[in-house]
Amino acid sequence: MSVIKVAIHMPEEYDRASMRELIDRMVLAINQTTTGAPEGRESRAAVPTGGTWKRGHILYNSAPSAAGTVGWICTASGTPGTWKTFGAIAA
Repeated sequence: MSVIKVAIHMPEEYDRASMRELIDRMVLAINQTTTGAPEGRESRAAVPTGGTWKRGHILYNSAPSAAGTVGWICTASGTPGTWKTFGAIAA
């Protein structure tokens, strides 16, 4: 069993926004160690179909292939937000 150490500042007040940020940071730290995404980046096998995402969030493709894309970027915040591909991979 692996141990993942995460250094995260705990907010003094636990409102919804601060808890969401804390959870996002923890998920990112876990993803860095388990998905093979570049350090500090999150990867998925497909664009999100649920959850709330902010414009500018980048997800790397965990299964890139020839003629595919490097990943997706959220272009409009929402649930699940609007996602566009980026980084065309040659065939």
